[in-house]
Amino acid sequence: MRRRNRLGGRFRQPGSDSDSRVEERQDTERRPNDLPASAPIPERLGSSLVARVPSVALLLFVFLLGVKGLGDGFELIGQDFIDSFFEATSNPFIGLIVGLLATTVMQSSSVTTSMVVGLVAAPENPLPLANAIPMVMGANI
Repeated sequence: MRRRNRLGGRFRQPGSDSDSRVEERQDTERRPNDLPASAPIPERLGSSLVARVPSVALLLFVFLLGVKGLGDGFELIGQDFIDSFFEATSNPFIGLIVGLLATTVMQSSSVTTSMVVGLVAAPENPLPLANAIPMVMGANI
């Protein structure tokens, strides 16, 4: 009768032939791509920090450029439509639905929230804070 070790594999008996197979755990094998835990973080992640910083800055610029384009598009719609839109959002339920629909159309809750925050922070303050809160909540549903 053969003895088993704690991991369920069999102990190799002294004098046993080389044909006997011993169960080995798969997760103990070391792959060539594994780096030790003491390796610096960028080397473990596979790319350098120097390449990531410009990439993040570029992507942030593109995001802000898109938000600016949406703001310019709102200016082209017309003042009468925008005034009636802000009047309709005085009802919190309508504001929630507007935030939900705007997120659905733009496919980005971040863009919707950025636009709402920009409208609240605008110098003329076209969107009161009380109207903006349900819109942000709708964007994050």
